[in-house]
Amino acid sequence: MQGKTPFNPSENGLYKILSGIDQSKCLAVQQSGAKQIVLDIYKGANNQKFAIFDNNGKFALVSAEANSGWWSSNDASQDGAPIQADANQHKSSYF
Repeated sequence: MQGKTPFNPSENGLYKILSGIDQSKCLAVQQSGAKQIVLDIYKGANNQKFAIFDNNGKFALVSAEANSGWWSSNDASQDGAPIQADANQHKSSYF
């Protein structure tokens, strides 16, 4: 990773997580099905905006849509575990 990107807190506490390759794309909570985290064209929708919560140096990313936090299904920690959004708090919700 080259250099550090400054972190500027958002006025409303919500953030978009843009791709470093294509700034028109962002991470989003999939609208249907298992609510996986997917790459999508940024449209400003609530499923593309996230709050960041600090819990003793571990951070949770929570979607503005339905207050859903990121987590790995069954709190999996192995490589390739899919990341989904869920309204409950899980051990794997913190990064």
